[in-house]
Amino acid sequence: LDSFHTYRKEFKIGKEGWLTASLSARDWDKDGVIENKPILKIETLHDKQQQVLTIDVNNDHTGGAILRSTNALPDEYRIEYKLFMLDFGGTNRDGSIEYDGRINGYSEEGCKTQHPWGEGSNSRGWSGDASEPYCNWQSVREGPYGYNGFHFLSIVDFPDPAPRNNHFWHYRRKVLMDSFSQHPDRVGDSSGGKVCNAETGEYYDYRDSSFRTVNMWVSGLPGTWQPNPGGLTGSSQWFITSCNGGVATRGIQSAAELQQPELLLPNEYYSFAIERNSSGYTLEASGNFARVGEKTLRFFRPFVVNGKPIWHYNVKPSEYQGQFNHDLKQLNWAYGSTVFEDQWPAGSAYPDYFVIGDLYTNVYEGKASLADIRLFVSSTLSSPTLSPTKAALPIPSTGLSSSTPTKAPKDQKTLSLDDDAVAFLIAHGHR
Repeated sequence: LDSFHTYRKEFKIGKEGWLTASLSARDWDKDGVIENKPILKIETLHDKQQQVLTIDVNNDHTGGAILRSTNALPDEYRIEYKLFMLDFGGTNRDGSIEYDGRINGYSEEGCKTQHPWGEGSNSRGWSGDASEPYCNWQSVREGPYGYNGFHFLSIVDFPDPAPRNNHFWHYRRKVLMDSFSQHPDRVGDSSGGKVCNAETGEYYDYRDSSFRTVNMWVSGLPGTWQPNPGGLTGSSQWFITSCNGGVATRGIQSAAELQQPELLLPNEYYSFAIERNSSGYTLEASGNFARVGEKTLRFFRPFVVNGKPIWHYNVKPSEYQGQFNHDLKQLNWAYGSTVFEDQWPAGSAYPDYFVIGDLYTNVYEGKASLADIRLFVSSTLSSPTLSPTKAALPIPSTGLSSSTPTKAPKDQKTLSLDDDAVAFLIAHGHR
């Protein structure tokens, strides 16, 4: 951890700052100069027909850039946006994982490893010795843990979310939609998981896809409350597709496959949305999907099904009675033992915050373009500081300093990024 410095910067954007941009960058040699600064910028696509906000971590998988809600979301809401371009791994139209000087979306230069947050000392792909040099840690570009990805939209259980390592996030998400672009080395001789053809209702092997898939899933209780020495815990993962009847099921199952970017028409986009009501969450993805065509995938998951909850679903104490509380134990490790008590006690509350983008500071590299982020709130709910009108994005200072679907709420208020706003935002700030 002492081998580099991390710089972070945050700033509010949108009407009354309802959105926050949060960025993270690594100073590899600790000389006060960030080698590759993540960038947020407004661009115009398709011959000035569409303005988008582009997230670009600038060829450094240790950088992070997200958009999030500044304040906690209300008890009931719908958050949605449009995705116009995604380039965070996957194959090109010729089926190659290597193109344009990149491998699965990562630049070819230098090593790309998970250092200093590996998969656990007993996991494959490295010796498990934390004193190993950077390049000897597990590679994210290729090898048995090689993968890329992007969080289309996630709901998390804590305030002020910011880019962090992937293991931190594996314990903090409630419901989400993401991409998981595995390198063929990671797939190996296995199927790599399954992808649902929502038109036929049948699965095909992930290895037969473009590796540009959409996962729609919910987090459950940890897979184990006491991992084996050298292992790591995380919330269990329950995937929802049309092929499993909209029932959350264990095992990697993608709900859809994105079209190759060059096959989309100039003004085509994908839309992603998450809703919360008094009984559960709804996940929604729409667009021109590979092998399927235009489709809206919409799945509702109650907070608890057959004694299996969505992790930290309660946004207020009255929604939960403490029945899933437990201690998390990590014992007999080479570097000691720790017990984290009361991971979900009675009287607790976990207000919702949404995040979009590159959350991880040890994995993920690429860029994406999006527009029209909107929050819908029922008019019967209190909505402090929120307004249905649009406002221009301010340009911040860049000076360096050290299975039953729900319906969308009626009588909605809308908040969005202004289509005419222009900003070029570069991450640098206090360590």
